[in-house]
Amino acid sequence: FANLEGLKTIIIPGTVKEIKRDAFRNNTTLEKVIIEEGVETIGESAFQKCEKLKEVILPDSISSIGGGAFYICRSLENIEIPSKIKKLPTMIFSSCYSLENVTFRGNEIETIEREAFFGCTIRNFTITNKVNSIDSTTFSLCNNLDNFIINNDNFIYESGLLMTKDKENVIFLSTKLLANITEYTIPNGIKNFIVDLSNLDKLTKLEELILPDSVETIKSQLFYSDKISKIKIGKNTNSINPFFAYCMETEVEIDNDNPYYMTENQILYTKNKERIVTVNYRIKGKFTIGSNVKIIGKDAFYSQSEMSEIDLGENLETIEDEAFYDCSGLKNLKIPHSVKTIANLAFAGMEYTKEIKIDKEVNSIQGAPWRCPAGMKVIVWNSK
Repeated sequence: FANLEGLKTIIIPGTVKEIKRDAFRNNTTLEKVIIEEGVETIGESAFQKCEKLKEVILPDSISSIGGGAFYICRSLENIEIPSKIKKLPTMIFSSCYSLENVTFRGNEIETIEREAFFGCTIRNFTITNKVNSIDSTTFSLCNNLDNFIINNDNFIYESGLLMTKDKENVIFLSTKLLANITEYTIPNGIKNFIVDLSNLDKLTKLEELILPDSVETIKSQLFYSDKISKIKIGKNTNSINPFFAYCMETEVEIDNDNPYYMTENQILYTKNKERIVTVNYRIKGKFTIGSNVKIIGKDAFYSQSEMSEIDLGENLETIEDEAFYDCSGLKNLKIPHSVKTIANLAFAGMEYTKEIKIDKEVNSIQGAPWRCPAGMKVIVWNSK
């Protein structure tokens, strides 16, 4: 039934035990699905991109639903989760932009995985009594969601924040909370700020975000906004993903007493300035590595497409994976004699590079061409 046109309603009898993977995928006319008692499994992507599918009736005999089963079912408005389901897998209802009501018939759900309800229009959500794991992207872009009914002891919803019961981990932050303020301070006590705030620029007036001293971890692509002009990071943050402010040009201020990180000229370094974590502005033209830098971290210059030249200095020792990924303006790269280690994926994504010149004896650094798309033809050794 995949890619079929003309079918509007289907009744799947209980004699069918499993709806296979991709079974109805891209069915462009399907509007109603009735699955009768007896069916036990719905496979991955079974109804993916059935964009006119408005109604699905699921029996309690179903005990497993695969990832992405209803991905991009844009017209789906309501869903009742069968009583035997224990896991809502990755992207099960992701991009179901009309999905407003989710009802649980039972209390067996234990895990809600990545982007399970990404982009849905749900306003209220019930966390049943056995849920013990909710991914931080589960409710990404659920811009109307501002109320949780919590029936267990593992989570708490307070002041617009869905958190673990100990209040150390933020899972969701209601954008309605931030709608009319320009500055927001995350409550002290939170250790892991891993919630997705990538859509703030469209929904709020927020310009400054303050992370308290209690925050230890900041995740990937946490912020993706041109509006936020400043982020303040406290003294105990010890893990910052290089993508935490991907595509943002904003001032990042780190507490002077933080022993792990520092910023200078909007470059994020480890405290001793020996590692570049990321450059938090769009580089145009030439960039020069400081004399203290020994390590270019993973993804440090990711997608710096307007950087045409980089001077790696004379003290650099290590280049980590995908350090220059998608740096389309970087046609030539000179590796100084000081470099001792180049990671296996260091030059992955360097599609436009014509020459990588290494001031070392041939094969004195193992792993060439380090996943450079052009292969060995662009690698030039200095064999003095």
